[in-house]
Amino acid sequence: MRYNSLSKRGCCSALAVISVLGTVVYAAGPEAGSVIGNQAVATYTNSSGDQITVTSNKVETVVQQVAGVSMTSDNSEAIAPGGKAFLPHVVSNDGNGPDSFSLQAAEQAAGTLDTTLVFYPDANLDGVADSATPITTTPVLAPGEQFGFIIEATASSTQSGTEDILVTATSALDGGVTVTNTDTLTVSNGAIMEVVKSMTVDASGGASSTLVDIGDEVTITLTYSSTGLVAADNYLVTDLLDGRLTYVGGSARWSDSGPATTLNDRNP
Repeated sequence: MRYNSLSKRGCCSALAVISVLGTVVYAAGPEAGSVIGNQAVATYTNSSGDQITVTSNKVETVVQQVAGVSMTSDNSEAIAPGGKAFLPHVVSNDGNGPDSFSLQAAEQAAGTLDTTLVFYPDANLDGVADSATPITTTPVLAPGEQFGFIIEATASSTQSGTEDILVTATSALDGGVTVTNTDTLTVSNGAIMEVVKSMTVDASGGASSTLVDIGDEVTITLTYSSTGLVAADNYLVTDLLDGRLTYVGGSARWSDSGPATTLNDRNP
């Protein structure tokens, strides 16, 4: 969507319908505490021609908990002197049992940007902090569960240059299990635009608002804001739908034109 002048903040939203061509099943490893048993069976024929079956004792073992973690993704953002940047990440428990993960962020060249870094929760993964209460660790996550968080970076008004920030998530179960992302911040005196994408499932019949079923409508919202020192013109936002989503014609809306005003689907 292209427009010639840009307000400080706005958003547009549209509907899409999910379609699934097939089902994919993933084989998960046994969870911690699971009991795996095995018993050997042997069959032989004796000298009289009789077939004899012999079973061994049953051997059991308990699956021990093993930590695992992954995190997405690296960010590269511009930040105005004295301004803020918001860096989204998602951490996943790849272990076979419940675990939580401590969160750290450190500038790789301390003092280059003199940046203040604070973590906030983003449990619904919409790219916006859920609360103003800082966090230093994730909640306990079940195997395969994800948790989103936002790093709020604030640069001093006198800084310039570029800085890399190393973001680390560390398992509470095993401190030797860690994962890192690298965020890059560049101070800019020009126009800076930020866009945040969120998806909401319009579930019917009391179904989950986070899990998508065939035929569900999904509202996709793009929220943009101007955070630079000068105005931005001719700002173009492009959002390519996943191949399993079909756009619902006439459903797009501009926030500044009111919910009753339909955005022209061919709006340049």
